[in-house]
Amino acid sequence: MIAEKQTDESKEFKAVFAVQYGVGTLKAVGVVENKEVESKVLKTAGPTAKIVLKADRMKLQANGQDLSFVIVELTDANGILQPNAENQLHFKVEGAGVIAGVDNARLNDPDSYVSNARKAWKGRAMVVIKSTHLEVSCT
Repeated sequence: MIAEKQTDESKEFKAVFAVQYGVGTLKAVGVVENKEVESKVLKTAGPTAKIVLKADRMKLQANGQDLSFVIVELTDANGILQPNAENQLHFKVEGAGVIAGVDNARLNDPDSYVSNARKAWKGRAMVVIKSTHLEVSCT
């Protein structure tokens, strides 16, 4: 255990700790009346080893306007997000769909949203797939 601090509304229910960086696991626990009510675990990520795609849906309407937002996460071999990954990503759609845009949430990134490539930022990026007039399934 590192430390324990009381919080309340005047502190916006925040407790701040100075923790020296180290490889491993860090767990923060919220306690009310000696009972654990919430916790959050952070684990150190290893080198980038996988690209994980998470589409908000798997089928698009074939109307030329429907969109699917696909989150791209760069993880280590154990599936832990690698927050320092800034790899250049290249996207390609096979089948009845087109790339409508790409992003990474980095506000000062000068790269165009209309592209098939984007650098990850903090281990993440996004590609938006737009339907054509043919049926699309994201797999």
